[in-house]
Amino acid sequence: MKFLKSNNQKINIMGFSKSFFNQLGRDTGRAVSNALYKDRHAIVYRRVGDKSKQEAAKTELKLTEQKLELERELRQQERQEARLNRLSGKIEQKIEQIHSLEIPEDKPALLHTLNELIYLLKANSWDSTRDSEAEDALVNRYADTILAKYEHALITLGTYFPEDPSLTYYSQQLKTFRKNRFWGKYKMFVIGILVILGSPLFFYIIHLLDK
Repeated sequence: MKFLKSNNQKINIMGFSKSFFNQLGRDTGRAVSNALYKDRHAIVYRRVGDKSKQEAAKTELKLTEQKLELERELRQQERQEARLNRLSGKIEQKIEQIHSLEIPEDKPALLHTLNELIYLLKANSWDSTRDSEAEDALVNRYADTILAKYEHALITLGTYFPEDPSLTYYSQQLKTFRKNRFWGKYKMFVIGILVILGSPLFFYIIHLLDK
């Protein structure tokens, strides 16, 4: 009996030792394999976990980039709105000054007023190529106001001094400014039409403006 009991103990010890050394061999082999070959021979769950982390990191990076781009667009829009508000305030003041300008009835003062308005029209011509349509509209509105005042002054000159030789000069200036207004406001539109229909239409439009 003692012999059997001793043999059983030896078998148990040997079984435990074999399991222990087998597990030790597997762990050692895995460690060596991971050290030599990295994730190429790593266990499956590690590769799956790493892939999930990489996808999550890519998604987070993409969301961060989208957020930054949106913030840049918002800041740019705010700057444009601020610039437009400042420009609007300045233009409104200038328009009010033109509206409040009285047209004199004596000849020297009237001619001086016409010359001043000519200067303003040359310095503030119509345009359609600025950063935004809103800016174009503001600047063109100011030019329209100046032109309307110029027309008023020219009518006054023709009414009170119909024989004045300078009347021809100021009338010719009015035609020039009307051409500038048309070309400044509708330049891009006219160019598009010319591309489609050709130059005869352009000369026809110019002929109409000369009348």
